[in-house]
Amino acid sequence: MRTEKSGAVIYYKHLKILEDASLNFEQMGRIFYAVLKYDETGVIPKLDRTLLPFFTMIKYDLDACLQKYNRTVEARREAGKMGGRPPKVPNALDEPGISNIQMEAKNNGYIIDKVQAQRFKDRLPEREWLQSPYSFLELAAERIKELYSNKSEQEQKRLFISAVLTWDDLREEYLEWKNKKEVQAKEAEKAEMLKMAKSNYPKACSCGNILQERSGQFICKDCALLCELNEKTLEWEWRDWE
Repeated sequence: MRTEKSGAVIYYKHLKILEDASLNFEQMGRIFYAVLKYDETGVIPKLDRTLLPFFTMIKYDLDACLQKYNRTVEARREAGKMGGRPPKVPNALDEPGISNIQMEAKNNGYIIDKVQAQRFKDRLPEREWLQSPYSFLELAAERIKELYSNKSEQEQKRLFISAVLTWDDLREEYLEWKNKKEVQAKEAEKAEMLKMAKSNYPKACSCGNILQERSGQFICKDCALLCELNEKTLEWEWRDWE
């Protein structure tokens, strides 16, 4: 078990998407089983190609929930070391702890001690700058690897620490960089959802006839009906075949 959590958060929107895709109960059950096992163990399960995109969609939300849960646990652990609960201030449980900062640095290729983590925390203007995804540490690591890949690991680490603490031009760039990353992530998610919707095309008309595919549209000649994907709603819609 990779966390102390007792369950996974699955939203109603997930069920609606599976229903809209006309999956049967067996397929839904396999997806939800895979979701729970992944959330418990961290191991991505083996699924049919037709089911894997649905799992990937839910995994994105699971990972976000796990990050939030881990931040909460760490905040409570730090508060316990201080002898009690943290003060009840807005978003107190979102405050990144020292070990979280160390983990974020490690995830981006650099191991730092608690003293350096505290310096990062004291130096950066907003706590959100230290939180993944798209933390300031990620940008600093990205820039060091772009500019100094020929340097030794020790020198790269020194430059990474210097970039986090002193590179003002990097700070000026950060918010624009983060916004660009978030836009790219949303576009990738939309593209994945569109791909998934296209793969779940209708196989037959309500009359029972197998549909004929023509340039991404599906036609029933007997009923004179055409079915095509609405890329805004990601739903297959029927209309008269003209």
